[in-house]
Amino acid sequence: MTLIDAGKFQAREMDEEDYDRDPEAPTEERVERMEETLEAAQGQQKNLFLIIFQRFIIILTNHLAHCESESIDHNTAWYKWIIERLQQVFLMHHEQVYKYINTLETLMFTSEIDTHILEVFQQFCALRA
Repeated sequence: MTLIDAGKFQAREMDEEDYDRDPEAPTEERVERMEETLEAAQGQQKNLFLIIFQRFIIILTNHLAHCESESIDHNTAWYKWIIERLQQVFLMHHEQVYKYINTLETLMFTSEIDTHILEVFQQFCALRA
């Protein structure tokens, strides 16, 4: 082994030792804080989805009730557009929304809401079955 080869070997050993003492390596405390931050973000995301779906349900329910009270057809261009946006939210965010499927089913998409709205939710659930 030449002097140059020995220097390379020594440099490699130092790199591995330095890696063990890397100040950028996450500490246990930092990992714990990051996990807490992640949990908080996921909670906020869940609440956001609940609010979004609640607003869809309210808007569509109000429209259906208005149309029924006025004896007019509910199946307007506006209604179709809103239903399609609801479907789009389900499809675009299916991975995140599916995490909250039980909560949505328990709190939002119950048998008490109009069947037209519930049908969109049931179609989404059927995609994952």
